[in-house]
Amino acid sequence: MTIDVLWSKDINEKLFPKIGGKAKNLYILSRRGFNIPQWFVITTEVYNRFIEKNGIREKIEEIIDNIDFKKQDSIAKASKAIRQLFLEKDIPRKDSRKIISAFRKLKTRGNSKYVAIRSSAVGEDEIRTSFAGQMDSFLFISEEEGLLSCIKQCWASAFSERALSYRYLSNLPLCDIEMAVIVQEMIFGDVSGVMFTANPISGDTNEILINSTYGIGEGIVSGELDTDSFYVNKQSNSFSQSIVIKKHKIIFNEKKGEGTQSVPVEREKQNQPSLTPAIVKELARIGKSIEKLYNRPQDIEWTVKSDKVYILQTRPITTLSYKEDNREKDFKIIWDNSNIIESFPGITKPLTFSVARMAWSTVFRQCAEAMGVPSDVIEKNEQIFDNLLGLIHGRVYYNLMSWYRLTSFFPGFKYNRKYMEQMMGVKESYQFEENEFKMLSKEGISGLPKLLSVFYGIFKNYLTLDKDITVFLENFEKYYAELTKKDIKSMEPWEIMEIFYQAKSKLLRGWRVSAINNYSAMFFYGLVRTLTLKWGLDPTGSLHNDLFCGEKEMESTKPTKALISLAMEIKNNKDLYDLFVKNDEKTILKELQKNKNFSSLNRSLSNYLDEYGFRCINELKLEEKSLKDDPSFVIQIIKNYLKLDKLDLDEMNKKEIEKRKRAEQIVNEKLRWKPLKRMIFYWALRNARKNVRYRENLRLCRTRVFGLIREAARSIGCKFAQLGIIEQPDDIFYLEIDEIFDFIKGTSNFTDIKGLIAFRKREYEKFERETLPDRFVTYGIVNNQNVCEKNDFTNISKQGKLILKGVSCCPGTVEGRAKVILSPKDNIELNGEIIVAERTDPGWVPLYPSASGLLIERGSVLSHSAIVARELGLPTIVGIKNLTKLVKDGQIIKMDAGKGIVYLHPDKKTKNKE
Repeated sequence: MTIDVLWSKDINEKLFPKIGGKAKNLYILSRRGFNIPQWFVITTEVYNRFIEKNGIREKIEEIIDNIDFKKQDSIAKASKAIRQLFLEKDIPRKDSRKIISAFRKLKTRGNSKYVAIRSSAVGEDEIRTSFAGQMDSFLFISEEEGLLSCIKQCWASAFSERALSYRYLSNLPLCDIEMAVIVQEMIFGDVSGVMFTANPISGDTNEILINSTYGIGEGIVSGELDTDSFYVNKQSNSFSQSIVIKKHKIIFNEKKGEGTQSVPVEREKQNQPSLTPAIVKELARIGKSIEKLYNRPQDIEWTVKSDKVYILQTRPITTLSYKEDNREKDFKIIWDNSNIIESFPGITKPLTFSVARMAWSTVFRQCAEAMGVPSDVIEKNEQIFDNLLGLIHGRVYYNLMSWYRLTSFFPGFKYNRKYMEQMMGVKESYQFEENEFKMLSKEGISGLPKLLSVFYGIFKNYLTLDKDITVFLENFEKYYAELTKKDIKSMEPWEIMEIFYQAKSKLLRGWRVSAINNYSAMFFYGLVRTLTLKWGLDPTGSLHNDLFCGEKEMESTKPTKALISLAMEIKNNKDLYDLFVKNDEKTILKELQKNKNFSSLNRSLSNYLDEYGFRCINELKLEEKSLKDDPSFVIQIIKNYLKLDKLDLDEMNKKEIEKRKRAEQIVNEKLRWKPLKRMIFYWALRNARKNVRYRENLRLCRTRVFGLIREAARSIGCKFAQLGIIEQPDDIFYLEIDEIFDFIKGTSNFTDIKGLIAFRKREYEKFERETLPDRFVTYGIVNNQNVCEKNDFTNISKQGKLILKGVSCCPGTVEGRAKVILSPKDNIELNGEIIVAERTDPGWVPLYPSASGLLIERGSVLSHSAIVARELGLPTIVGIKNLTKLVKDGQIIKMDAGKGIVYLHPDKKTKNKE
C-alpha cells in the first residue's frame, strides 16, 4: 500500500507520524461518524522527497542559523528566502501524478469541484502546540496547476514569519519539520464559525462558546469580521447570546472563479442572529461528543450548509488549563497578575520570589491573628498564607483562590470580595463562596463565638490603627537604623545570614498593621465608591477620583521634592547648570566627585542617596540595581527637570486641593438635606483617605526592607563569586533564600550550586521568550499545563482613529508625543511627553513632573500609579489592555483621562508647532 497519498479508509495508527496532527484528528472524527467533508492527505514522505530531490534542506538550515530572532526584519527576510526555495522547484513527477489523480477522484466523490488545501504538520493541533493560525490554508482551488502551487506554498508556510516565531518562542525545533497537506472538499457555507467546548475567556469548563457569522469561516480566523456569540450551558443546554451587526461576509469569488471576496450582508439579516436555536443546540451536542471523544476541551471549526453541520477540524484548547477528571475540580486555581505586576513586572528571579512569598505569608498571618481569626482556623489553613503568591514560568501571580479564602474569614464577605478585587485591580470577578460565615445556618450558629471574636478584632483594630501605625513606624525606624549602620559589604556570608534573620525578626514583626491597613483601605475606598454611585453623587464619572486628590503627607513624593530642590540649586549656579546640560550622566558623576567647586552639590546628592538610594524602578526586585548601585537614573531625572520652564510641586498640589474642594462642594450640594447620609459619607471618606495615605507610607518601609535584603544578597553574591562557588555575583539571584542559607549552614541537599544555576538560567531563557496571559485557570498539577498565550488586540476603531480604553484615575485632557518606557534600561529623557508604560512602582515617581500625562497598561484605582498621580494632578489612565504593544514611541496620541480613553493617530508621528 502506498503511503504517499492516503484516504481516510487507508489510515491506521501506525501511519499517524506520516499524516500530521490535523489529518489525524480528521481521521478520528471520520471513523466516529462525524459529518466531515471528503478529504485525502499528502503524507510527509512527499514533502521529504521534495526537499531531498531539490537539495534545499541544507539551504533552509543555513538560512535559519543566521536568523536574529530579536529582529523582525531578520525573521521576515529568512522566511521570504525559504519560501522562494519552495516556489522555484517542482514536485517530482511521480508524486504530482498521484496527487492529481486523487484530486480528480475527490471532485467526483464530493458535491463540489472546489477544494481547500490545509497544513497538517507533525505536532500541529496537539495539546501543547496548536500552531493555530501559524501556517497557510488555501480555499476554492479547482485547477490542477493551482493545486500543486498551493501545496508548495502550504509546505513553505511551515517557515512563515508566524510559524518561525511560534516555534522559537515555544522552544521547538526550527528545521526538523515534518509536513503533510490535507486536500478537502470545499463547502460553500451559509454560516461558519468556531466552537470552544470550554469558555477560553472565563475558564468555565461547563460553558460552550460558539462564535459565528455569515459566509465561510475565513473572516473569523483572520479576525476580519465581527461575530455573534452563543454561550451554552452543558448541563441544561440553555444558552444566552450576544448579537453584533454583521455588515460583511466572506464568500467565493465567482467573477474570478477562485479565491474569496467580501460582500455586504443583506440589510434585513445584519442584526439577526446568524444561527437558529436548533443549530446552536445541534452544534453544542456535536461539541460535547467531540470533547468526550478526546477527553479534553476542543477548539472546533465548523460550517453550516442548508441546515447541515460540517466539522472542518478540531484541536485542543491550548490556552485553557484542562481539568483531567472530577478529582481535580477541587484543585482549581485562578492565577491573576493584576496589580502584583506593579511590584514584580516581567521575569522575577527565584531569590526575589522566595523572599516575597515569605514576606506576604508572614504579614497576612499576623493580620489574621490581629483581626481575631482563631488560631485553630489559621493552623488549619496554613497553606492559604504560604500560597498567596505563585511563580509561573518566572512571573509572579496572585493565587486568587487563596485570597478569596483569606477574605472569607472576615464578616461581610459578599462586599469584601468585591472590594478586594477592586483594590487588587482584578477585572473579572469570581463567585467564590467557600468559608463564608452564614449566621443563620447550623454551622454559623455553632461558630458564633468565632464570628464574634473576628468582629471584636476588627473593631478593636479600627479604633487603635492610628496609634498602632505610629508605634510601628517608630520601632521600624529604630531597628532599621540599627541594621543599616552595619557594614554588610565587609561581612562574611554567615554574618550576613544572621543580619537577615535579625531583619526578619525585627523588621517583619508588627507588619500586621500593614495588612490591617490594606484591609481598611480596601473596605473604605470601596464603600466610598459604592455610596457615590448608589446615592447618585457622581454625574460626570470623575468625582470619586477628585475626592482623593491633593492628599498631603505622602512619603511617595518626598524623594521627588528633594530632587526638585537639587534641580533648583543647579539652575541658580551657572557652572553646575552647564555641567548638567552639556554632559552625559557618567561625566557629570565624575565631575561632581573630583571638582571641589561642586562639593556642596555632591554632598547633597550623597545625602539623597543615603536616604533614598534603596529606591529604583522595579524596587522590590532584588536583582535590579538600586540608585546607590547606579546613580545615573537620578542624574537623568535632574536633567529632565532642568528642561522645564516651571516646576513647582506645591503649585501642582494646590490645583489638586482645589479640585478636591470642588468635588466636596458637589457632595455637600447633593446631600444638603440628608444629614445622616452626609455624615456616613464623610466618615467613610475620611477613613478611606487616611488609610490610602497610610498604605503608601507603609509601602516605603517595605521598599526599605527589600533594599536591605538586596544589599545583603549582593554582598553574599560577591563573596560566593570570590570563593568560586558561583561564576559571577549576580548568579546569586537564581537561588532561593533558603537554598543560600542551607548551603552556608550545611543543611543543603545539594552541593553543585553552579549546576543548579546553569539549569535555571536555561529555563529562564526559555521563559523570557514566552508570553503569558494576565489571567488563567489551572486544574490539578499547575506546572504540567500550557499557560502561554498569543497576543489579542481588542480595540475600537472610530472615525479613522484607534481608541484604547482604561480606568480613569486622574482627569485631564492631553495631546502630545508618547514616550514608551518599559524598563530602567530605556531612555528616560523627558520634556512634557505622555509616559506610556506597562506598569509603574514608586521608583517611577521622579519621572512624573517631567511628563504631561501617564498611561499604564496594568494597575487599579488603588495602585501606586493612581494614588501618586492624583496627588500630583497628573492626568492618568490605568488598565489599558495591550497599550505598550499598540502605542509606538514618538507617536502623537490624545488622552481624555476623565473618560479613560486614548485616541491614537496611526499616521501621525510628529506634531507641528502651532
